[in-house]
Amino acid sequence: MNKVNYLILLLAVGFYSSMAQSNFLDQIVQLDETEITFQELITAIENQTEIRFAFNPNTLPLSGKLLFKENKVSIRQALNAVNKTFEVN
Repeated sequence: MNKVNYLILLLAVGFYSSMAQSNFLDQIVQLDETEITFQELITAIENQTEIRFAFNPNTLPLSGKLLFKENKVSIRQALNAVNKTFEVN
């Protein structure tokens, strides 16, 4: 493979990766209620998407409550709410 083709391949893979990352944040998750715990949110996301979380449960406020305006939220909205409510990064 010559250098030009290799560069085009790398650019295409990079573009596809950035598009895939953007798309997963826009997936919609159906919540049972508009007020749920952090643990319930994690469970809903994992059950309805291919996203999996790995964390130490002793370091997160899993029983803390989150309040949403609607019971359908994007992954982006959900993670922003977690960050805003619990200051988790």
